[in-house]
Amino acid sequence: MLEATREKLSNFIWREKNERGDSRIGGGESSNFTISDGERGRVSLKDLEWYYWHFGPVFRGLNLKSANIWGRGFKIKSEDEVALELCKKATLEMPGFKQWFINESLHALTYGKGPGEIIWDDINKLDKDGNPVKDKDGFIIKIEEGKNIIGYTMTDPKTYKPIWDSQGYITAWKQTIITSTGTEETALHKARKICYFKYHQIADNVMGIGLIEANIDTIKGLLTAQKSSVSLLFRHGVPFVHVKKDGAVAKDVPKLSKIGAGFSSKTHLASSEKINIELIGVKGKSVDVEPHLNELQDNLSGGFGMPKAKLFASGETVNRATLQELTAGEAIEIKTIYQETASDIIENQIFVPLLKANGLDYTNPPQVIWNPLSELGEKDVLDNLKIFSESIAKLVQVQVYSPAEAKKMVETKFKLGESE
Repeated sequence: MLEATREKLSNFIWREKNERGDSRIGGGESSNFTISDGERGRVSLKDLEWYYWHFGPVFRGLNLKSANIWGRGFKIKSEDEVALELCKKATLEMPGFKQWFINESLHALTYGKGPGEIIWDDINKLDKDGNPVKDKDGFIIKIEEGKNIIGYTMTDPKTYKPIWDSQGYITAWKQTIITSTGTEETALHKARKICYFKYHQIADNVMGIGLIEANIDTIKGLLTAQKSSVSLLFRHGVPFVHVKKDGAVAKDVPKLSKIGAGFSSKTHLASSEKINIELIGVKGKSVDVEPHLNELQDNLSGGFGMPKAKLFASGETVNRATLQELTAGEAIEIKTIYQETASDIIENQIFVPLLKANGLDYTNPPQVIWNPLSELGEKDVLDNLKIFSESIAKLVQVQVYSPAEAKKMVETKFKLGESE
């Protein structure tokens, strides 16, 4: 039963003294309460990282998912040509942007948050040793605020915390790092320097929720099964050969040991003596765990939104037709949940600050339009073009179509000569 006190639900968020949430509902000081029955705290960021490192299907699944969010990339559309060119130059035409986007999406899927750093062409104030000078609030003093984005840097989400104002907006990011000498250093970054990737959240949860945490019980179950199977293999899984010679005496033991030591899968044994060979393996009855493992795999596949054949790299989980159908469903999820969220992230956290810095209208920023995930790759298009063209050529030879008609059909089908 839920106990409605001010101290409830604090285990379900990471809280800082200055954290707030949207409209102060469900975040910051307004959510100081816990659930008394079945209490469970949030998983630490280091633990989430551990699961990513140590469990192959999680590692594979999150990397595939983050790459799939990018999919076939996007186009930028706007009626304002100046704004359009500015935003294109800062993203699609910027070296490293694609990999930065995929990695920060991976952080968001792993930790629940992916604070990626945006590099502006600022001119910092430096001291005599060449170090940036900070003001009384801890921000680096700028001789000149930059107007252009010149690159992107991947960050470690474990070291970044957002600072919120009373209205629920992030005013700055606090980065705390441990130096090589063991001292702790803190730096403040203005909001425009950080693009905050966050795909899942409950109400205004400031940290977001990654896919590991949402599937933690299933992952623990699969890891336990994996550990048990490895342990079983080392204890019982490598059988040995027992050789018995009827009427053997002590002096025969070295001879029998020598015979047994040479056994392999290709051994052919011939002997004039009476020898019995017994294969010693696992003894006793075992529990059928396959249904339970299948259920765990189904749970993780559903929780990650990925077909089992892709998540576990197994060709036996589903046939080709079913896999195509499930992959189509996965593409819909990527489009409706992740890419639509990513559009808002890019438009509001990259395009808007960029337009503001250049004195342009930012009330209607350029739009991110994702390319279809079902679009054929270049090799597929060329293969299909070759087959179709050969078929049409044969029909031209028997005068079913004229060369002009055949040319028009090929151009129409494959949209040749069209430009974006």
